[in-house]
Amino acid sequence: MHRLSILIFAASLNIACAYAGDSAKMVRKGEQTPFMTCHEGTYYLATGGTDRIALIKSTSLEGLAEGSAVEENRNYIYNTDCDMTVGALFGNENCISHVLSPVLQHFSEEDFPGNSGWYVYFTLCKKETAAKRIVVMKSLSGRPEGPYGYPANGIPIQSQPVLDAEGNPLVSPAANPGIVKIPSGQHKGVYLSWTRTGQPSIARLTSPWQVLPSSPLKAAAQASSGCSAVYGDNGEIALACSGNGQTRKLTLIRKNGDYADPLQNSSWAVDETSPIYGVIGRISSFRNPDGELLACYVRQGGTWVSGIATLPRIEPSSGQPGPSTLLRTNTPDPCLVYDNGCFYLTMTMTPPDAAFLAIVKDKDLNHLTEDAHPTHDNIIYDPNRDPMVQEVFGKGAKIAALWSPEIHYFSEEEFPGNSGWYIYFALRQVLRTPDGKVTGTVMKTACLKSAGGTLDGPWVHPVTGAPGSAQPLLDKEGKVIKRSLGPSVLRVPSGEYRGIYLMCVLMRGQTEYPDSVFQQRILISHFSSPWHMEGEPGTVTTPTQEWEMRGAGKKRPRVVEGPTAFYGDNGGVFLTYSASPFFSDYGLGQLTLKREGANYANPMLEESWIKYDRNPVFCSVGHPEIAGAGHGFFVRDAAGGRFFCYHAYPVLEDGTRSTVRNAYLEPYWIDETDISASAPEGVIKMGIGGKGQPGPVNSEINFVTKQ
Repeated sequence: MHRLSILIFAASLNIACAYAGDSAKMVRKGEQTPFMTCHEGTYYLATGGTDRIALIKSTSLEGLAEGSAVEENRNYIYNTDCDMTVGALFGNENCISHVLSPVLQHFSEEDFPGNSGWYVYFTLCKKETAAKRIVVMKSLSGRPEGPYGYPANGIPIQSQPVLDAEGNPLVSPAANPGIVKIPSGQHKGVYLSWTRTGQPSIARLTSPWQVLPSSPLKAAAQASSGCSAVYGDNGEIALACSGNGQTRKLTLIRKNGDYADPLQNSSWAVDETSPIYGVIGRISSFRNPDGELLACYVRQGGTWVSGIATLPRIEPSSGQPGPSTLLRTNTPDPCLVYDNGCFYLTMTMTPPDAAFLAIVKDKDLNHLTEDAHPTHDNIIYDPNRDPMVQEVFGKGAKIAALWSPEIHYFSEEEFPGNSGWYIYFALRQVLRTPDGKVTGTVMKTACLKSAGGTLDGPWVHPVTGAPGSAQPLLDKEGKVIKRSLGPSVLRVPSGEYRGIYLMCVLMRGQTEYPDSVFQQRILISHFSSPWHMEGEPGTVTTPTQEWEMRGAGKKRPRVVEGPTAFYGDNGGVFLTYSASPFFSDYGLGQLTLKREGANYANPMLEESWIKYDRNPVFCSVGHPEIAGAGHGFFVRDAAGGRFFCYHAYPVLEDGTRSTVRNAYLEPYWIDETDISASAPEGVIKMGIGGKGQPGPVNSEINFVTKQ
């Protein structure tokens, strides 16, 4: 028995295909508002455009790719220049800016006696206005490939406006049509859904081009891109409702096998636990020749097709709904990795916990708690027992804190002979006079390697293999790097500067460089091995935006720290970084590495990085439950879903913030349509709903752990 639960295995705006359980493979780039169906062994892909609708067909999904023979089968079934309806609707025959959201639908003689056949619904968008109208054409051949024309008299390439109950075109702006079929019961019939000013509505069709009075579909609020029907193996009916960069599922309730009235909001059960993030526009579902349920949808880069797993919600074996976004208490600078079915979490350790390195592990995301895994029971490294510390920091040195650990994997291609799992961290020594007065600090970065080839360790010196001993990071001359903190890794995938780089943070302007502005800067060096840098370091960024400098003064620096790389589905290379002091407007900013095609700019030059002019992209200022949210680390689930782990201070009942930081986990996606001069590859959308603010702490997430 299959229950229907919409779960898309993909990451990115392109066309792709995968069956339930496989990773999505992009099928096609560059198409707008695609809709796909399958009929008698042939796939049909309808796409919108500036003034026309294209219909592409192939007997295989692979045949829909660019450059294939299917280009010969591209059939433009609609062109606004030929449609007299445009002038009648808008008063100007040359006023259409876009033709969007095509929907191919077959109606039986039982559905509409005398009007059976294939129809295509779509949206006409008027130039420089918000005016939008939904129209429909009928196939004149009885086949999905058309040609299409006016339903009543068969005039080619003439559209029929969809009419309301009074016989007038649906009130503008009407857009994003969708068809829902109720197969039995007192509400049996065909229904049309659409959006008006971002709010979905639904009405019963009396013919393929006229509806009865409509009802707002409040259960699908904010579904500005419309709703599409998905049909389960056992009669289940759901709507995939998209908008604001995510898609949610509404399931039509059945009682004793009878469907509830789809015009009533109470008839739709809203699944809030498993939104799909990053979807731009509608999802269209269909069955392939083997009867498997697939979905076609748009994300960044093009159009995708993927499997739809089992309705009304994702099974526990496929995902782990968390009780809240709170991952673990007392966990600053969290780093979360998901590998081989297990979660691994590490974090900064400072007094009074003592300076050591711990990794907690569990198969259940909800069990990474202090109660389930006390930190002291999971220590993998104690620097104050490491002979390296005495050699590097000086005889009698004691490490007071271990900061910002990050776990990274390197392939054999990246570092021949040195592939495997590594963990990087900063060691902090406090310098004192004999009477205990603090005179300064020393910060150095080091790494450990897993000798076992997995994240379970044991963790050893990467050169000697000695357990309990770390390798300090070395400069171009093989000397220990004098001062740095917050190590992280960047990959440049191609071009002259292809390679792996270390990023870290350096403080200037107080004791080390008293003539400089007291501020942090993010440095970058090219790796020659996982612990050895080559060449002089460069600068990624310094504080330049007003929000980065708030709270700074003689005793507090301007802050840019915690750089973390993430990568777009179309090749974009990005960084987030934390800025503004933690007690002020601490948040995350975005940087984008310049490129021309596959040739990326030199990441070691500050001018190669473009800082988003609307930073921060994530900030907790004004949040009632947490403060000082920042230091994000990115992780993907088994389905390619994107998440980021960050820390923040919980807000206490008296309105003050706690003195300890907790770790939280929320989804993110990259809006590669949000393009500007300061975001040439798009903008990261972080948090529940991609709003750039933490979601309520009791929000649920769904991290897919099994495909």
